[in-house]
Amino acid sequence: MGPLPGALPPFLPASAPSLDGRARLKVAVLVRRPEGVWGLRTMPRRLKPVELEFLATAPVRHVFAREVAAPPETVFQALAVDVAQWPAWFTSVTRARPTRGGTGRVVHLQGGVRFEETILAAHAPERYAYRVDVTNAPGVRALAEEWHLAPAGSGTRVRWTFAIEPRRLARPLFRLGGRGLRRTFEAAVGNLDRRLSGTKA
Repeated sequence: MGPLPGALPPFLPASAPSLDGRARLKVAVLVRRPEGVWGLRTMPRRLKPVELEFLATAPVRHVFAREVAAPPETVFQALAVDVAQWPAWFTSVTRARPTRGGTGRVVHLQGGVRFEETILAAHAPERYAYRVDVTNAPGVRALAEEWHLAPAGSGTRVRWTFAIEPRRLARPLFRLGGRGLRRTFEAAVGNLDRRLSGTKA
């Protein structure tokens, strides 16, 4: 799971039913990230359970691509199998682990954001996609991501799709967040390229 773009602005509190059927208030809490960047999180809530077609139809989509030296099989292994190693190359991720026998993941980001995810596709060595089921990140109704891998000479063309349905107040933020997401993607895939090729920055 990639990071949400930038430092999120304060959104209005939203209400959701509690276990006893009464409405409870989800209060956004300002969190101090270790590197000094401010972000927001809310009480965990369940998002819309989107499927693969959402990757093409989401209200906001950002797509980025870059080539790496490793072959698709090696890149797929790093993405879909070695989930616990994501923090070693995707520096916004502080912790990641597979769940439910490999059909899900739990991912923690800098700033305390947490995602519980379901794997939508794991087609070696071409496609790895997942949706977020539960998160404490504000401003999100639905979120899915896809990593598409294609041969590029002896290496791989890595394409990342970030598809999101934001809440109304957050929509401008996510539409304008492409530049920050691109920087995140370039840094992460650059780190992965060096890691897989055994070279240093």
